[in-house]
Amino acid sequence: MDYFKDYFEREAAYKKLKPSDIADISDDDLLGAVMTWMIELLDGKWSDEYSIVSAMPKPCMLIWASSSNYNQIHNMGLEAVYLEHNYRQFAEAAAEGYEVIGADKLAVAIRKANERIGQIVKTVMPDGDTYDEKADKLILDAFEEYIDEFENEFYEATRIYDNNRLSAAYIRKHAECFGAQ
Repeated sequence: MDYFKDYFEREAAYKKLKPSDIADISDDDLLGAVMTWMIELLDGKWSDEYSIVSAMPKPCMLIWASSSNYNQIHNMGLEAVYLEHNYRQFAEAAAEGYEVIGADKLAVAIRKANERIGQIVKTVMPDGDTYDEKADKLILDAFEEYIDEFENEFYEATRIYDNNRLSAAYIRKHAECFGAQ
């Protein structure tokens, strides 16, 4: 029972994160703390996720994009990144996020997928906004022959890097950007 109490107390504190708090949070917990703070800033407005997050300081946006990308791929597969509009909007920022935290092979893997899927999306949705089940199917069908290659490259790269620790080091380096001022 104490575990849950501690968890909920930490989560409540993370929602009110301040830059001065960052030094006191362990590397294991720091990425989660920052993501909890940013989720709180969204205030449930997930349809406005891109506009809200992209208006944050660049280090925040890059951590959001790379962490969301990482989790989305691990939870639902690479194709989910490109079929979900919000994740697709963050795809290039995710690659840049991997690069700035020092996960270069993850950045390369995502950039390759971004380039290929970008070509497919432009073909399927030339205006970039028309998005429906038919577009989903066309994108997935076109991407199908590449998905295993890109996923394998991504998963290989995840074996090399500790995303939480790399992200924590980057967050500490840019602590002034994370948390309420």
